[in-house]
Amino acid sequence: MGQPKGLLDWRDTPLLRAQILAFERQQIPVVVVLGAHEEAYRAVLTSNSKVVVNQRWRQTHLSDSLRLALRTISPRRPTWVMPVDTPPVTPQCLDLLWQAGPPAVPVDPLGKRGHPALIDINIINHLCASEIPGGLRTLLGNANTVAIDNQLVSMNFNTPLDWQLVADREARS
Repeated sequence: MGQPKGLLDWRDTPLLRAQILAFERQQIPVVVVLGAHEEAYRAVLTSNSKVVVNQRWRQTHLSDSLRLALRTISPRRPTWVMPVDTPPVTPQCLDLLWQAGPPAVPVDPLGKRGHPALIDINIINHLCASEIPGGLRTLLGNANTVAIDNQLVSMNFNTPLDWQLVADREARS
């Protein structure tokens, strides 16, 4: 990618900051799990962001970072989960997922699942208790699916070509 994914430019803002602001504008508190590129990411966080550091990021998986965050904050209510390699969420998407009730995931116009996921206390407890084969995806198998008329909800990027596809789609939306 040439730089950390969360530092890619999204409408003249680093992607991670744009993601955080999308939640904060809806009065949703944000917890960011940092590992690789910790200092560079800290520079783009908002003052309201709570940080959890995964010191073992080289030896662990995304589900381990999620488990670390959940164990640290001990949520007692539904919680949002969003990876860094996805476009920022829209207020409409958040509203529709909340109305559907947890657990819930958005689906794009083609029926592909996306992010963010809204998880309930049962899923939180499962994730905190132990490693789940298949991780969060397994636990969201029976989640409410919410149709979102925007393909960006299901897009992520791992390569420069993926990022270009996301940027092109965003420019058209």
